[in-house]
Amino acid sequence: MCVYISTWSDNSVTTATVSGVSSVTTATVSGVSSVTTATVSGVSSVTTATVSGVSSVTTATVSGVSSVTTATVSGVSSVTTATVSGVKHSVSTVHNAVASACQ
Repeated sequence: MCVYISTWSDNSVTTATVSGVSSVTTATVSGVSSVTTATVSGVSSVTTATVSGVSSVTTATVSGVSSVTTATVSGVSSVTTATVSGVKHSVSTVHNAVASACQ
């Protein structure tokens, strides 16, 4: 199973797609904070929190084994951490962050 997370450079829209079938989209309007949690097929969960339209943290867990966390601060720098089979991998990017973790 795979989960793909894409965060727009302005952090306003976050889309998570699990196994290319289900998707969860969270949009933040006018800098209002929002938190969205969705459970797909009873095994995968995606949580997106955006604070004041500036910082966002997206966490996706697939089958309770692999997780992908993307944090973006001030819409400039982001740190993506993926844990696959108990091994953590970190990737730093600028603006758009695209992370994937597959079982």
